[in-house]
Amino acid sequence: MSHLAFQLRFILTSTISLLFGLLLLWQHLNGGVESHHLLHNPDLPAVSNWWGLLIVPVLTWVSLWLVYRRIQHSSESEASRVEKQAILGFSGALIFGMVMSLFFVLGHENPMLWMMLGAIATSFFFPLFRPEMTLGFFLGMVVTFGAVIPLILATILCVIFLVAYFLIRGGILKIYGAYTTRNHLKRDAFSRKA
Repeated sequence: MSHLAFQLRFILTSTISLLFGLLLLWQHLNGGVESHHLLHNPDLPAVSNWWGLLIVPVLTWVSLWLVYRRIQHSSESEASRVEKQAILGFSGALIFGMVMSLFFVLGHENPMLWMMLGAIATSFFFPLFRPEMTLGFFLGMVVTFGAVIPLILATILCVIFLVAYFLIRGGILKIYGAYTTRNHLKRDAFSRKA
């Protein structure tokens, strides 16, 4: 299993890296490799797409390794469910990143804002910080924005999703749990007296 998982991670990382390399080759042969200004502001520094040769394989390998570890540490009955969740999470985040990129290319920035707010709201209920979702979001945006800007955005979103899911949601659930436990104790004490 471990050898097979290593081969699968190697094949996926190599394929994704090769595709990104082909994108860079195409850019190089058609006017030069693009650079992207931070925050789309020409006054800020530009970051070359060449950085993707390092970022894409490393992020892909680490994300796939983390997904493999999560599957490996699940019970046999849960492993299939975790694997399906990882595939669905990756696919959904990939589509999300591609749609955001499309809106940017078309010049529609308001839908991008609403999508981001919707993702933050969704992160209270679902663990959107997982590595397969981060990788899918990153890869969905990498063709349009290069590798550095999606990496920065994915990292910021991952931190926001972690805070929303564990701190805010967790705090609310803990307060709610304490409140309902206290009410059950009062109700039990009252029913014993009666």
